[in-house]
Amino acid sequence: MTVISFCGAFLYYLWEIKAQETTIFWANEMFQLELNLRKANNLSKPSEAQSDAPLDTFILIGFKLFLWTGYLLTPLVSVLLMVEGLDPQFYIVEYSRTAYPFIFVLLRAVTLNNSVFLHIFILLFSHY
Repeated sequence: MTVISFCGAFLYYLWEIKAQETTIFWANEMFQLELNLRKANNLSKPSEAQSDAPLDTFILIGFKLFLWTGYLLTPLVSVLLMVEGLDPQFYIVEYSRTAYPFIFVLLRAVTLNNSVFLHIFILLFSHY
């Protein structure tokens, strides 16, 4: 993990700081290619627009509604489950603590034997 972090920091330095002109040039090239593809796509379409079937429109609206409902209700449902005590994170952490006690020894070492850091570490990385 540390090696990946250092490699990422090094690549960030080379890409964003050292060679900023090259980065800007290639970003502009990508935007230009996308613009050319859009123009070519618009030219290849027939002049008369085809209307979608009502069933296709209904399915698309239902799919969008499903996605937005899930997107907007997920935080609310998560909070309600935590308030009701149905959050599985506690049970997962307790099981891993009893089944694999060496993991928590390593976590204590990583968090410098500080309980506040340990709780923050568990909170942040238990969702991944």
